[in-house]
Amino acid sequence: IAEGETILEIEENLKEKGLISASASLKDWKIGDFFEKRYFDIFSAISTDVSLEGYLFPDSYHLPQGLEEKEILSIFIDNFVSKIENDLFFDIKEQKRSFYEILTMASLLEKEVRKETDKRMVADILWRRLNTDFPLQVDATICYAEYESFKKCSLTRALFKLDSPYNTYIYKGLPPTPINNPGIESMQAALNPLANDYWYYMTDRETGKTIFSETFEEHLESRRKYL
Repeated sequence: IAEGETILEIEENLKEKGLISASASLKDWKIGDFFEKRYFDIFSAISTDVSLEGYLFPDSYHLPQGLEEKEILSIFIDNFVSKIENDLFFDIKEQKRSFYEILTMASLLEKEVRKETDKRMVADILWRRLNTDFPLQVDATICYAEYESFKKCSLTRALFKLDSPYNTYIYKGLPPTPINNPGIESMQAALNPLANDYWYYMTDRETGKTIFSETFEEHLESRRKYL
């Protein structure tokens, strides 16, 4: 599983390798199917009826043929729990925000930004936008709303008007669920934002560099220059 892959993309990979049936739908499995009560305080979403998006930890797995879907997913989730407990448990417990909010923010950072320091800066920008009732305006959420996959995503002007709770240009707040399965670095960035005075950011498509701006006017100038 690569960092930032969605459940749909993971499902396609497993089908290609013959590890699950062609009719399998990993999206149908819910958090409540896997998490014991002892994990619920820290690992659960608001509802037990949401998908496993965000909980399938990016890593290399050696899966034998013949495993059931639930057995495969349990391997991914057990690894997720182990990594979180070992690396992030105390940071998460100190947060005022829920773990699910942290996980959802991490999934945005995973798709929006490449470098670790930039992820922490963008985390600060997005948390501040949330705190001030400013729409997040994260392009990646629109891709997820339309495709549930980033391999297929092609952003058009029409998509920015898509009426979906995942469209963070129209709806304020975090999307309803994570939009992919983020790695530890993105989770750490969501937990440890780097304070700054910027309100806007964009990515130079050629270099991958994150361009930051304090004002909307500066942001528009950056878009003209780098897009």
